[in-house]
Amino acid sequence: MRPVPLIGNECIVEARPLGGGGNCILSVSAMPTQRPPHIERLHCNSCRITTKHLLLKTHIDSGSDEERGFRWQTKSEMFECCGCSSVLLRQVHHFSEDPDPQITFFPPPASRWLPPWQWSLPSKTRGLLGQVYRALQAESLSLAMMGARAILDTAIIDTVTDHGTFGKNLQAMKDKGYLSEKNCEYLEVAFDAGSASVHRSHNPDLDQINTAMDIVENMLQSLFVLEKKAKALKGAVPQRPRVAIAKTVPAPRSRKTIWPPSPLRTTNCG
Repeated sequence: MRPVPLIGNECIVEARPLGGGGNCILSVSAMPTQRPPHIERLHCNSCRITTKHLLLKTHIDSGSDEERGFRWQTKSEMFECCGCSSVLLRQVHHFSEDPDPQITFFPPPASRWLPPWQWSLPSKTRGLLGQVYRALQAESLSLAMMGARAILDTAIIDTVTDHGTFGKNLQAMKDKGYLSEKNCEYLEVAFDAGSASVHRSHNPDLDQINTAMDIVENMLQSLFVLEKKAKALKGAVPQRPRVAIAKTVPAPRSRKTIWPPSPLRTTNCG
């Protein structure tokens, strides 16, 4: 008799005949149990949403200090996104003196993504923008705000050259038609926020840095992207047909006739 696996009990039943007889002995051997895959819902930077992730590998590192009575454990887990197959690492650090574990993701969950038109920017400005986004992913918000200020300076000076101060540079941008009065007000706010992080140790929150980046990217798109796209769109749109307008000649004015005619005035010369 061939071995028959019993899936429900996860074992193998094997029948072996006894020598010379019709009886047999049943022997049961346990099969190695296979754990079901461990799946968690985690944020995926590639999919930009929370997706199912498959646990690939787990590594645990632990230690203790017997003299001080400290104990710690770091568990590293590697996950693969079930949607796009990108991989992330989660580290959970436990310390005996801290009741709350420290959880860190590599890469950290992204709150903002590089714009798709980044490749239309000058190389220097594009490099600064990439560094700002890497600072955002590392949750270094003050560094990101400083970088936003640097992007403003670089992009404006590349457009109208340096006039000495940021205010004069903004005025030059306005005089040449690149910016409106409202645009200048918004850019001054973003520039001052970056200066506060540089000189006044300002630590912005996520909403503040997102507002500053919205202002910066709005200017970058207006300076380096929309002009070319607008020209391409203008060339692709069919022109409105011109309709000849016939010129009408106004009718001559009719003289008004006064009736009855006024009597001629006579002058008595005698």
